[in-house]
Amino acid sequence: IIESFCPCSATWEFMFATEIAPKLGDVVELRRWFDASARGSQHCCDPSTEGKKTTPLPILPKNSSLVTCFHTKLECIANGLQRCVQAHYPAWREWLAFSVCVNGNCTGKSDADGCPDQAKVGTLEHVGAEKACAAKQGFDWTTIEKCWHGDESRRLMQADADHDNSINEFYGMQGLPVVHVGGRHTSVSKFWDCNARSTEYQARLIGAICNATTASPKPSACATE
Repeated sequence: IIESFCPCSATWEFMFATEIAPKLGDVVELRRWFDASARGSQHCCDPSTEGKKTTPLPILPKNSSLVTCFHTKLECIANGLQRCVQAHYPAWREWLAFSVCVNGNCTGKSDADGCPDQAKVGTLEHVGAEKACAAKQGFDWTTIEKCWHGDESRRLMQADADHDNSINEFYGMQGLPVVHVGGRHTSVSKFWDCNARSTEYQARLIGAICNATTASPKPSACATE
């Protein structure tokens, strides 16, 4: 479970694409949901609705009509774009590559630095880059844009919100991203999952995946865990 403008979320995706997935091959499958609240009305998923620009801390209850995207309504737009890409191009390596591309190369020293372009995603100034990233993956921009600017985007985000509301999200002081392995929340980090750059975290995550998989033979990365 991620938020588009959460620095740790974008860094985690970059790390997973560049460090984890290549080592595990077909053993791993990534599923992604976007964080959403306000059960039933989904202010965070529909930028046209009224509501607070951001949620104060402590985080408001999930069924509060005041809840919107945590990082302002602009984040709703970024979430919707990436959710539409995910829906129309469901091969996870492909939609993840798109997200990594639009967020920019994460070369900061810490996860909290985020990725250089992630706060631009969904804005007019960034649309050229988003089209280029779509083309790089062989995605049809017209299909993406129709979903993104239409009701389909809000339906997809509602589905994500329903999923998020149905589980113990471990949100709050644990932050985002929330990572589950094999359908269960897995504690592989001392500071939620916001230290994905560290080799210790990566080893723990690979170990959790290796322990959960029933694949045989397991990839060589599992032999060291």
